Amino acid sequence: EYAANIQGDLLQALSSQEEEVARVIAQGTSDAVAQSIRQSITGAIDVRSLQRQVANALDVTLTKAGVALDRAVREVQDRALIAAGKAASEDMGDDVFVYVYAGPDDGVIRPYCAARVGKYLTQEQADALEPRKRFNCRHTPSPLPLSIARERGIQPFKG
Repeated sequence: EYAANIQGDLLQALSSQEEEVARVIAQGTSDAVAQSIRQSITGAIDVRSLQRQVANALDVTLTKAGVALDRAVREVQDRALIAAGKAASEDMGDDVFVYVYAGPDDGVIRPYCAARVGKYLTQEQADALEPRKRFNCRHTPSPLPLSIARERGIQPFKG
């Protein structure tokens, strides 16, 4: 039920966390790249145009631009989802949001993700996710109330 609202919640979190998003995007990126990523997140340009703009701004191949974008957008998305969970937890009384590490569990999953996939992370564990170990990652820390995670039998990540 929550997954259906992730895109809307992501856009809401991005708009309410504009300074944080700008800081994450700007880390190690030129102004042109940061501007292109902002345009993509808001839907002003499509992903192919974004990749071309970034390749031109960084003077790199489209493949390298794609890698740079994947990492930046993944980190922004994760931080936005975590920020949305934090904000929502403040109004939940005794219940809190945890972050279900959602995504495929297949033959190409990395050990870092395999240890976490299908389990829930605490706020502290979600904040500590390491982008470098999640290069090209297909998993997302999706916020879910702890009570619902427990009802569904989702186990905590112990690590």
